[in-house]
Amino acid sequence: MESAVKSRGAMRLKKALDFMGLPPYASESQVRARYRELLRLNHPDKGGSPDEFRRVQSCYKFLLERLGGQEVGSGAEVGRTPGAKGEHHGPAVAPKRDPVGEPQAIRQGEEDSQQVVVSSDLKDLGDEAYGEGEYERAVEYYNAAAAYSRFDNLVNYAELLYARAKAHLAAGNEGKAVSDAKRSMEARPIWGEAYALAGQIQLKLEDWLGARATLEKALQLLRDQRDLLDAVRADLAVACKAIEEKFCVSSLRGHAGEVVQVSFLPESALIPNSLGSRLKAEKIIATASLDGTLRVWSCASGACLHTLRGHSAPISSFQWCPDGSGTLVSASEDSMAKIWQISRESCRLLRTIQGHEAGLTHVAFDKYGSMFSTSSEDGSACIWDLETGLLLHRLEGHSGKLNKGAFHPGGRAFVTASDDTTAKVWDLGGDVEDAGGCIHTLEWGDGQVKDVEYTPDGRFILMATRKAGTVSPFFRLLLFSSVSGRICRWFDGHSATITCLSWNPSQLVAEWATLATSSLDGTLKLWDIRAEPTGSGSYSLESDEAQGRALKPWEKPKLFEDIESMFEGALFCVAYSPDGEYLCAAGLDNHVRIFDSQTLEQVQDCCGHSGWIRSLAWADDGSIVVSASSDGTARIWNVLKP
Repeated sequence: MESAVKSRGAMRLKKALDFMGLPPYASESQVRARYRELLRLNHPDKGGSPDEFRRVQSCYKFLLERLGGQEVGSGAEVGRTPGAKGEHHGPAVAPKRDPVGEPQAIRQGEEDSQQVVVSSDLKDLGDEAYGEGEYERAVEYYNAAAAYSRFDNLVNYAELLYARAKAHLAAGNEGKAVSDAKRSMEARPIWGEAYALAGQIQLKLEDWLGARATLEKALQLLRDQRDLLDAVRADLAVACKAIEEKFCVSSLRGHAGEVVQVSFLPESALIPNSLGSRLKAEKIIATASLDGTLRVWSCASGACLHTLRGHSAPISSFQWCPDGSGTLVSASEDSMAKIWQISRESCRLLRTIQGHEAGLTHVAFDKYGSMFSTSSEDGSACIWDLETGLLLHRLEGHSGKLNKGAFHPGGRAFVTASDDTTAKVWDLGGDVEDAGGCIHTLEWGDGQVKDVEYTPDGRFILMATRKAGTVSPFFRLLLFSSVSGRICRWFDGHSATITCLSWNPSQLVAEWATLATSSLDGTLKLWDIRAEPTGSGSYSLESDEAQGRALKPWEKPKLFEDIESMFEGALFCVAYSPDGEYLCAAGLDNHVRIFDSQTLEQVQDCCGHSGWIRSLAWADDGSIVVSASSDGTARIWNVLKP
């Protein structure tokens, strides 16, 4: 009933405006002039039609009453006989437009004052014109409603902007359409239809990244509107496909399980004409999988060169020898490590390394590639000679699983990180203790040590710790002196487990270094690591744009069911580009994002994986980055530098 009355009122308003020959946004002076002109033309004494004369007066009176002017009997007499004393033509139907363009309240008694036009009538006229295919006319009505109306709430304003965006789109004005759609989103942030329309327009403008972000938000907001979900999913698929074609060079398929690590064959400045130097143009990478195999690929061709089989359990870690010779060491949950020799034409297993009683968690080389380490769930680490495969040192003393081991840049010390809440520093050269002896036990608080690194100059040791639980959990970085073993600084800032550390390679000889960290809290943070001043420190930059909401316990991946806190945008890996200008981060939402390392402004966002991303690697020239995913593939992405 109410809608029918509203519709009849809108139709009558349209007819009155059309009869008077007025646009919906006419100014006061235009209305007055047109009214007087029609009175003269249709005056019976001048040959005019009495019926037309009365209709002019009737329309003027209706517009006056309908759109907020003074009514008859309020001091402005409308419809008096022409020529009678006190003739008055009344105030205008529509006000002059405010320079700012914002609707304002009526100011009674002021000449040319702003008046409150009934926006619903003008919008209804615009909707009618849109339905009849008169898109430009519809835009005129919507413009009038936006310029001369006051809206009781932002919902009505958002709906008007949405309608005008559709009209602009239908008229071929995509630029204006996307602007109105975005303003509609801002006015009503939880209205999924506005996001869906904005995403559709962004597709037409070939703004693939913007369209994907907008449509992903639309999917979240339209969960209960099945009639729109299919269309949004289809548009999102188009955006993702376009992004994949723009950025993705190749998708490397062949593994039968999740791909957990990827790494490039390094070039070597120490050995002339190394394999890495000779195959520089090929950009050789290796990938490791939970299927127990490693694969060697050429990024130039996308071809799989070799498949390395021999482990009876998932691969947990591998590393290329830094001398660029093509030697690779793999560590597996089967408690064994294997040494492989890779070339362009062939690959062969050199040795199988055994010495642990439980699965291996990590493998690392020293700076020169003469020895490597294995860390194990049995709480021990072993140092091995690469050429002979002989055990050099067995490092025992931890009471919990080892998560990682790292060599000092000089190669004469080694540090291990353990779930027993400590890190230990070991003397490999016999400088302080007997070779293989523990120099320092690093401990502060009761958090598990999940990661450990030497600073690039070797003066300090950085630990990433995690204390779980609901009472006072913390996720902290600790900085210790590598000489004295004393704590220098501690850094708080993350609200969930720290998953990866990456040093800026452009600062290897600086007195301080910049560290990038990723976390399950969905944030990427930069820290200036230096010894002074002592005490608490904080991060210098943060990016949390893709953080999302905290996941419910049943929404977490099975691997992370025991993790106390995790967000939709949880990050699993971060890596600096070789020149230190960019950062790449990826994780749970399947996106590979590239940031400016100075500002953390996102410069590229790549999608194509159907599973979360476990590892990232940059080519030496920084032209491509490769991601390893739980979907069983690795993808090669072009880095589009300005």
